[in-house]
Amino acid sequence: IYVFSITITQLTQGTEVGRLHFANMPDTAYTLLLRGTLLDNVEELMNEMRAETPFVAAIFMIFVFVAALTIMNMLIGVLCEVVGAVAAGEKEEMTIQFVKQRLRGIIFGLDTDGDQVISRKEFIGLLQDSEAVRALHDVGVDAAGLVDFVDIIFEGESGHD
Repeated sequence: IYVFSITITQLTQGTEVGRLHFANMPDTAYTLLLRGTLLDNVEELMNEMRAETPFVAAIFMIFVFVAALTIMNMLIGVLCEVVGAVAAGEKEEMTIQFVKQRLRGIIFGLDTDGDQVISRKEFIGLLQDSEAVRALHDVGVDAAGLVDFVDIIFEGESGHD
């Protein structure tokens, strides 16, 4: 806005359109922001400039194109960022659901007492199953590291078999 404000203010000095819309730098910046960037009643301003100073009208039109492209590119950038974040979240959710299904089948086979509660023995059996370890690894869980936490996980459970 600054460079275009200087240019248009200088080129419209002594004209009616300059007096009305581009009398000084703040007025020019205001006009460029509202009418050139946000396109508020731009047709009326373009007609006034075209009738009195066609060269300035061309410069103003270049400003409108540059401003529109800049805003469009910013919006596209935001849209791409949002789509990427949503895609990453959906991918993670799908991976978690897939691993849950794989582990559910393995745990069902390891539930020797049929109480549908995993015990220390069943948990250790889970960590010894290669398919379960692979499923845990797929979601970033270190199965070997879980072995170190068995005592903490089953702290209140009696029986250390």
